[in-house]
Amino acid sequence: MPAYEAVLDGLYMLGNLPSPGDRIALLVDPKKPQRIVYDTSAAKAALLQP
Repeated sequence: MPAYEAVLDGLYMLGNLPSPGDRIALLVDPKKPQRIVYDTSAAKAALLQP
């Protein structure tokens, strides 16, 4: 899958702010690529990785 860059406005817990260069899993609507949402299932899976 090709890299996709986007700006995602959202609320973050204090201490969990992403830094420049961090990667965040997003879901892109194939019919409307401007619509992106945070992929919570990927984030949960990443937390379970040892």
